[in-house]
Amino acid sequence: MLKLITVDDEYLVRLGLSQTIDWQSFGFELVAEAINGKDALSKIHALHPDVIISDVKMPVMDGVQLVSALHEENYDGIVLMLSGFNEFDYAKSTFEKGVFKYLLKPLDNNELVQAVIEAGNKLVADRQNKAFMQSARSDLPTICEKLTCDVLHDNVSEEIAAKFSSYGIKLPKCGVTVYCRISPVGEISEQDVHNVLKQIADRIEQLLAPAYVLRYFLGNHFGMIVEEKDIDRVEQILVHFVNNYAGDPISVGVSGLFERAEDIPEAYRIAKHVANNKLYEALSTVATYREADKPVYKKHVVEALKYVAEKFSDVNLGIRDVAEYLGVSESYLMHLFKDNLNKTFNTCLTEYRLLVAKRMLLSGKWRVNEIAEKVGYYDVKYFSQVFKKIEGVTPSEYIKREHEKNKSF
Repeated sequence: MLKLITVDDEYLVRLGLSQTIDWQSFGFELVAEAINGKDALSKIHALHPDVIISDVKMPVMDGVQLVSALHEENYDGIVLMLSGFNEFDYAKSTFEKGVFKYLLKPLDNNELVQAVIEAGNKLVADRQNKAFMQSARSDLPTICEKLTCDVLHDNVSEEIAAKFSSYGIKLPKCGVTVYCRISPVGEISEQDVHNVLKQIADRIEQLLAPAYVLRYFLGNHFGMIVEEKDIDRVEQILVHFVNNYAGDPISVGVSGLFERAEDIPEAYRIAKHVANNKLYEALSTVATYREADKPVYKKHVVEALKYVAEKFSDVNLGIRDVAEYLGVSESYLMHLFKDNLNKTFNTCLTEYRLLVAKRMLLSGKWRVNEIAEKVGYYDVKYFSQVFKKIEGVTPSEYIKREHEKNKSF
């Protein structure tokens, strides 16, 4: 039940308001009567009424002064003003300070009751909305993450779009989606996985600034919606980040441009597919929507390259070793690489060794001869020849080139 107070210097008006209307039947409790604004203020401070019915002209402190005082105190209830027609110009300033309605004397009880009920309904709705928004603000990051997850995995329905709008969260209508999965080496807790993913997402978002980003986290991966039309910029930033990332392997996928919010789920499906359809699980990689049509890698190819990732530093590693490990024939494995990748096993082994070597070169922790030995080349000259044949530059030139690129970030 809402609390009500009446303020009027005329005894008969106060008596009429209290005796001729059954306020409780309308959901209100008349908790006090006041003879002027000053008297009303002390009772308002003590009783905290929800609705105030106040006259305009009163001695000591009139209705306009009362409303001004309540406005200064950020009173969160509702005020209805009563007055004669010739007092309206004086009282109209109160509308700017929160007065809900202006009622002319002589009063019609039905009109007054209807106005008070209307005021009470508005007050309840406003308070509920305020409580909802306060709760929403404290939970907004969680709500935003949940809505982002929903829109990335489902059709963008009117209901989901309405939820974004109701929470004041912008849903991009144009941009790209990003998928990132981590493959921890060794035992790691779910919380540690989440912490690492959050650090990665934070850094990527910083690099993407000022682009607007929505994101969510789930298990060993996170997804992003990036409001950015320049796909090349997004790809360059992600490649730069991955090339300089020294943690457990991550798999990043980038979709093509979506130009309607309804296309976000399909864009994200592509980003996830290209990220997970990778050859070198032990290396951090970035894949784009341009690779969406690549055939899915065969199980034995992926298992063979996992073995390569463990043994690549062995200078004598060959296809026979891998075939024996997998329990298949060398001939079968050779044809499988040719059919599935259009590459030979030795090409893939060299490719992997150089991927690792490039990461080590950029770290600055080892000399070139040390890196050559660590990736399976005892002869540093031969390593440099192979590196230049594939990359077009020597190892030292590669370091200089990549450092020049990184200056733009």
